Amino acid sequence: MSQAAAAQLEPFDEHARSRAVKALIQVLLLTGLWLLLIREEYHFFGIRMLGDSEAAHALAAPVLIGLLIYRRWDLLVRNLRPGSLWGLVLIGIALVMFAVFTWPFFIGYPRQAAIVPAVAGFVLVVGGWRVLKLSVPMLVILLLAVPIGWRQYAFLIVIPETQTFFVTEAALNLLPGVLVTMDGPDIYFTRGAENGTIALGDPHRGASLFLAMAMIGAFVTYASIRPLWQFVVVAIFAGPILLLCNFLRLCAHGVITIYGGFEPLSAFPRLAAGLFALVLAYLMFTAVLGICNNIVKPVEQDDAG
Repeated sequence: MSQAAAAQLEPFDEHARSRAVKALIQVLLLTGLWLLLIREEYHFFGIRMLGDSEAAHALAAPVLIGLLIYRRWDLLVRNLRPGSLWGLVLIGIALVMFAVFTWPFFIGYPRQAAIVPAVAGFVLVVGGWRVLKLSVPMLVILLLAVPIGWRQYAFLIVIPETQTFFVTEAALNLLPGVLVTMDGPDIYFTRGAENGTIALGDPHRGASLFLAMAMIGAFVTYASIRPLWQFVVVAIFAGPILLLCNFLRLCAHGVITIYGGFEPLSAFPRLAAGLFALVLAYLMFTAVLGICNNIVKPVEQDDAG
């Protein structure tokens, strides 16, 4: 039996809930102190969330983290233990990250991502190792909330994204009566007597949507306590799911622009296609986990018999 399953069977301490509430408040206060300490960095980040589509997905992070805490609350309460001073090491790592990537390496993403080891350190100092282990899903969501910079995006995704553009061009050419050509991140189409442009390229070519779709996948996966092998399966399928959803997003953007008669820089095709991709990512991650659950059920029934 796993530690998590065993913890669910432990007698519930009447005072454990109040201790857990105090621990949560302590973590929130320490996180607020961290944000206050480097408030200029996160002030800029906050402005980006409200006005930059590349960072807007971070607005959903507190909600998703709160829901995960709610889903795991009883398990967190039962696993609350005296804190460990090893959390100070994680906090020190966060401070070093922020300092080093302020000078001599001025890179914004690691400075903002330093909040993840900092919060992990706060959790470890307040709640101990078991609570830190159970808090990994929330830390993953927090990490995905930090928008990646152009240099990090170029290193990770530009090459497969460029190939996706070529595949999108080929797919749109299958539409009846439509001739499509590509120039950089833009696609030009001819449909009868109508000529137009599909401006697929945005500042980061949809980098934020990759993070948003990954956040959805992480939330769906961690919303329930699962065996380790299911996390491995989701991790294997995550990359293909994100690439497929992005490809279908670009195709949807093109179809809406071609048949809807929208201007190249119109916001509606981009927003509609983005929403479509997010819903599709949710459905695909849910489907993968549903298949995993159905694979296990027959085995459990046989064992029970």
